[in-house]
Amino acid sequence: MGNLISKRPIGCDYSGSCREDFISVGPVGDVYPCGRFDGEKEFWLGNVHKSGLLAALNSEAHQRMIAEKEKAKQRCSPCEYKTVCNSGCLHNAYTVRGDLKDKDPYCLSYRQVFSHVLPVIHKELAKAEVGA
Repeated sequence: MGNLISKRPIGCDYSGSCREDFISVGPVGDVYPCGRFDGEKEFWLGNVHKSGLLAALNSEAHQRMIAEKEKAKQRCSPCEYKTVCNSGCLHNAYTVRGDLKDKDPYCLSYRQVFSHVLPVIHKELAKAEVGA
């Protein structure tokens, strides 16, 4: 609800900069873009003990994922909720569609939920303002 009202999404799935704000460091120091990608060799960014965290964040794999997220967001340009969900979760796109450039496969569901919830939020906020 906060994401819909503020249009400043926070959290993993809807953050426009999830690739820049979240990482996963495993017990042996392996770095992945997020916990959902842990153990998937293709998404290994490095190891904090061997090359350091900065090297992992600047790795080719991480830069590729940031670029892929941008491509996915561009595919959402006509959507009125683009600023709220930012093409959803890269991991969902990858595991269901097999492509990081694609938007989250649950896009239609998100839009249905957002379009149902937003008017209810506005109605409830209007009641609160009248009663104040």
